[in-house]
Amino acid sequence: MAGCNRYFAVALVAAAFAVAVAATACGVWEYADAAMTLATMAFAGLAWWQTRKAREATYRGSGTQQWVVALEVGRPVSEAVKAQFGQLDCLVRPEAIIGGNTLATPEDYRRMAEATYAAVCAGQTARVKLVLSGPVALACVIGQLVGLHHFDVEVFQWDAASKQYAAVPSPTRDWLDHRS
Repeated sequence: MAGCNRYFAVALVAAAFAVAVAATACGVWEYADAAMTLATMAFAGLAWWQTRKAREATYRGSGTQQWVVALEVGRPVSEAVKAQFGQLDCLVRPEAIIGGNTLATPEDYRRMAEATYAAVCAGQTARVKLVLSGPVALACVIGQLVGLHHFDVEVFQWDAASKQYAAVPSPTRDWLDHRS
């Protein structure tokens, strides 16, 4: 759709330019000015529409394909994740990202959040199953990066009673009603 809008905008500007050149050659500049003004307004409107659509875009998985990402800070989770989901596509561990096993500085949090976000992005065409085992603050930062409804993400946490990972509720925009 964006490609069609782009071609339409280019064709519209080209047509307006041709009308402007013809009008100038015939000596009726007011028509050339009006044609270019209309083309500019149409082009600006299409650019606004594309920007609005891109801002509201979401990445949704297709079919039953899944992408499993695990964040492993502190407690080892990779084997449990593989056992429950049958796969582990990306394991984010602090040893591989920051060279240690503790998050000591704000830079450590930033790098771990970026690595987890990159892992989620790598699976953006599938339903992402995100298993978090680490600091709550890091999970909050990752949530801010992923954003509400920009990725098809299902978050899991360990449930000691059932001895497996349980999905947490997926938020909706209704949860954001703060004026009640």
